[in-house]
Amino acid sequence: DEYAMIRKLLGRDPNFTEARWFVHTSLACGAKGVVPYIFNSYWNHHENRVAMDAVMEEVAFLSPAWIAPGSAVDAASSNPEVEVAAKAYSPRPGTQTHVFIVAAAQSRTPVKATITVPALAKWKRTRLVVLRENRIVPVENGSFTDDFPDLGAHVYTTLDVLPTLKTLGEIQREIDEMRAKPAREG
Repeated sequence: DEYAMIRKLLGRDPNFTEARWFVHTSLACGAKGVVPYIFNSYWNHHENRVAMDAVMEEVAFLSPAWIAPGSAVDAASSNPEVEVAAKAYSPRPGTQTHVFIVAAAQSRTPVKATITVPALAKWKRTRLVVLRENRIVPVENGSFTDDFPDLGAHVYTTLDVLPTLKTLGEIQREIDEMRAKPAREG
C-alpha cells in the first residue's frame, strides 16, 4: 500500500500532499471509492489526521457522482503523467447535469496538462471551479490547461456553489501551526 511504501522509502509517514495524492490518484485511475484505514502511528500523526479528514470531505463531495451508475464520461490528458477521470451527474431527472473531474499528476516535478472532457463542450461549459483552491479554470471547446505541482491533484466541477471547505493553504497552515505548537509551549 502507499502508506507503507512512503514509510519504507522515506522513513516517515506521508504528508498532507502525499495523502491527498494517494486518494485522488486512485479515483483518477478508475476507483469508484476508497477505504480509509488507520496506520500504526495515526493518532500521533496530526498531519495525517487533518489530511485524511480533508480528503474524506472531498470524497464525500464527489461520491454521489462517482458511484452513480452510468456517470462516467470520456476524459483525456495530453500529458501521460497526469491521470484523469470524469463523471457527469444530475441529482434529479430534469435538473442540470454537472461534471466532476479528478486529475492527479504522477510526477515528482511540476507538469502541465491539457485535459479534454467532451461533455463540457456538449453542455457548453466555459469554466470550472477548482475545489479547495478558490480559482476558476477557463474551458474552451471541452478542453482546459492546468499546472500540477509535484504530486499535484485537482478536483474540478461545473457547480457554481460549493460547500464551505477549507482551502489547501488553510489546511496546510493548520498542520504547520500544530507542528510549531510544542516548540512554542516549551
